[in-house]
Amino acid sequence: MSRLQVVLFDRSFKSFLVILFCVSLVLPARAANFTLEQVMSSPFPSGLVAASRADRVAWVFTVRGVRNVWVADGPDFAARQVTHYTADDGLAIASLRITSDGRTVVYARGSETNEAGRVADPTSTVSSRKQQVWAVDLDGGQPRLLGDMGCGEEDCEDIQLSPDGKFAIWAAKKQLWIAPVSSVTAAHQLTDLTGDNLSPKWSPDGRQIVFVSKRNDHSFIAVYEFGKDSVHYLAPAADRDILPRQIVS
Repeated sequence: MSRLQVVLFDRSFKSFLVILFCVSLVLPARAANFTLEQVMSSPFPSGLVAASRADRVAWVFTVRGVRNVWVADGPDFAARQVTHYTADDGLAIASLRITSDGRTVVYARGSETNEAGRVADPTSTVSSRKQQVWAVDLDGGQPRLLGDMGCGEEDCEDIQLSPDGKFAIWAAKKQLWIAPVSSVTAAHQLTDLTGDNLSPKWSPDGRQIVFVSKRNDHSFIAVYEFGKDSVHYLAPAADRDILPRQIVS
């Protein structure tokens, strides 16, 4: 190391010590103004959605670790709570969707599964946890169970509502499942295909579902048409085709 490098290193090290000393003086004074509990319990909203044919928005609001769905109506947009979960139990709310008329929201509750197929349980309860799809009417009523999800990747929750808001479709157990939004009828399996079938999207007229059919080393874009007991694949090849989207002219 040259003499110039030694001098520069010595100056840099001394500057670092001065900064570290100043920080040590400032941090205790500022830390005394709030507690770790206050930091961890800070409220925050997420997942904002808007109805396409109604003056209404909905979102997930987390307060002290407790997650709930809130809604607001125009023109004043005064917020009000819709669900009333009370525990910081680690059950996340994801993939919040609102029907086009703004009457109902659908959401996934519970974390994605781990490699063993289990949902996270930070409370160490003895009963099994599930990741499930729920619906609730925003003008009154209790959340109703539509079916199980249990997807296995981070941010894998992907509920899709039909254009008329009557049905919800999602991927679970490598297949597509569908359920009516406005009733307590249980979800039923829509597909039974090879591979991992995911990422469903509705056609604008609600008559078809386009989705990804993932195989070991490639994937197809598949189309399911209601009323037909088969699917067809768009340009099937040995590539990885992903991210289907609807095009509205």
